[in-house]
Amino acid sequence: MNEKPPVPRTSRPARVLVVDDDALCVAALVLLLSEDDRISVIDRARDGAEGIELALRLQPDVVLMDVQMPVMDGLEATRRIRLLLRSTRVVLISGASDPGLAEGAKRVGASAFLRKGCDPQVLLDALAGTPQHAPSLVM
Repeated sequence: MNEKPPVPRTSRPARVLVVDDDALCVAALVLLLSEDDRISVIDRARDGAEGIELALRLQPDVVLMDVQMPVMDGLEATRRIRLLLRSTRVVLISGASDPGLAEGAKRVGASAFLRKGCDPQVLLDALAGTPQHAPSLVM
């Protein structure tokens, strides 16, 4: 694995809540995120309803939210989180190839929409809030 140059620490790590019903995907995401000093995973949820509960209790800086989940999907959960927690950003992620998902993500207030096959650095930068790598909506 390539060594990344050290990033000057200007603030605390982004506190991230991971919401995804796929346990293997969550484990892989948490492993990836734990390698970046700009990010701190504070908890995990298995569906959108649980994600809302944890977001209200923990007040994360960012929620990394899967789109397709049981109980409540990521689009509806994002809409509710953005209404209740205006300062919490939501980054939606999906393995689905539906072209309408990016527009749906924008409509519900997501700060970014990424495909699960995206470059890991793009995901890390979107969560950490690195301005040059975290546009308002990414494909």
